Amino acid sequence: LEQEIAELRRRDAELEQLSHTEDHIHFLQSYQSVCAPPGPGDLPRITVNLHVSFEAVRKHVSELKERLEDVCKGEFVKISQTGNMIEKSFLREVSTVKEVDILEPRTREDFLQYSCQLTLDPNTAHRDLRLSEGNREVTWVGQDQSYPDHPERFDSWAQVLCREGLSGRSYWEAEWRSG
Repeated sequence: LEQEIAELRRRDAELEQLSHTEDHIHFLQSYQSVCAPPGPGDLPRITVNLHVSFEAVRKHVSELKERLEDVCKGEFVKISQTGNMIEKSFLREVSTVKEVDILEPRTREDFLQYSCQLTLDPNTAHRDLRLSEGNREVTWVGQDQSYPDHPERFDSWAQVLCREGLSGRSYWEAEWRSG
């Protein structure tokens, strides 16, 4: 054993010396011989009883598994409780929203809270329609208004879209005159 320790110390000193060399070729040539494993006769014989050595490992792995399962169960309970609290809060909010939705607007003043100013889109206006008042008014004139070609322009029916996108409740007033 003392010889083996002495040999390992000698190899360690050689490796330390090699690590400081500037000659890369010398390093590569010497490194293999210094790092070569000892021959089969140089290794001590050790008998290992696999049953005994792995029994402790099995025991520790089993204990770790049980602890991990306990932690997971505890976290699952916490997550479930948090989910229940969120669900109850959500249900309270939904019931509040339903109460608000029941209140349908009935008077003009009720509707005006949803009012919006719409701007008509000249790129979609049919050629028989004239836009005026800052694109807030449309008149059917029955004559080609010579609008430039546009892929969004209506060409079959006299109609026009507004520029604003609408979502939820919206209210606007339109005035219709004939003649």
